[in-house]
Amino acid sequence: MTQTATTQTSMTQTTARTRASTTWRQLFRIGCWTVLVTAGLLQAIGRFVGPSLVVLMLGMAAALLLLARQRPRAAAVTAAVICVLDLVLHLGLLIGLLLEPEAFAAFILNLAGLLAVVAVMVAAVPLWRRSQTATLMPSGLLAGAVVVLVVGSALSATAYLTRVTIVPEAGEVVITNDGQVRPDEVTLPVGDPTLVFHNDDPLFPRSFDIDALDTHVTLPPNTARRVTLPARPGEYAFYDMVTFTDGTRGTLLIVPKGADSQQSMEPQGR
Repeated sequence: MTQTATTQTSMTQTTARTRASTTWRQLFRIGCWTVLVTAGLLQAIGRFVGPSLVVLMLGMAAALLLLARQRPRAAAVTAAVICVLDLVLHLGLLIGLLLEPEAFAAFILNLAGLLAVVAVMVAAVPLWRRSQTATLMPSGLLAGAVVVLVVGSALSATAYLTRVTIVPEAGEVVITNDGQVRPDEVTLPVGDPTLVFHNDDPLFPRSFDIDALDTHVTLPPNTARRVTLPARPGEYAFYDMVTFTDGTRGTLLIVPKGADSQQSMEPQGR
């Protein structure tokens, strides 16, 4: 009887360990798939191809393939390394976008992607160690991530619906960005270097950035804002920090009073 009880206890412990190990594996798999999907959707709705995001997607696909081939330690290392590199490269931009909750679609995808990256890195540790300890932590992490995502969605929807926008006045210079900047060459007088930046994209945030003038404006979809620039004559390059595509780059010319032509100025800020 004692031997039978011991055997049953051993089998019960083994089953619990297997379930625990499988749960970590499931959390890891869910995290990898979420990172893969969110990175793809961000590029799709933003109409751009980000090389680092492509690498991230390939890394997650490789990790999932290794996991399917019963190589959990290799999968854990692959995913963890890719996730750490992604955070190093994108953390600043990611924080900036998360501080703009008015951009509903991008905010939700970035938040889900960040939570998934964290889940992958946490789950990679027990996968690497081949942990056999029964724990409810994976389920708790998954539930916590869902709660954060739901609350974040509600806050983002509220912020978008209550966002502030303007209507350009007659004669104002307007730069529109819907994934393509129009116009890509703008001239302003030094006495009134003001323009309206309009994000005409229905889903994705867009930004107006001039490093030389320390000007950085990020707007949610379907929003316009008036931008006043420093009165410093010169030629300046502007771009969209969110996507860094050629179609969202352009040139701004601030003309000094009495200037006869653009050639009278030396380029600045390039």
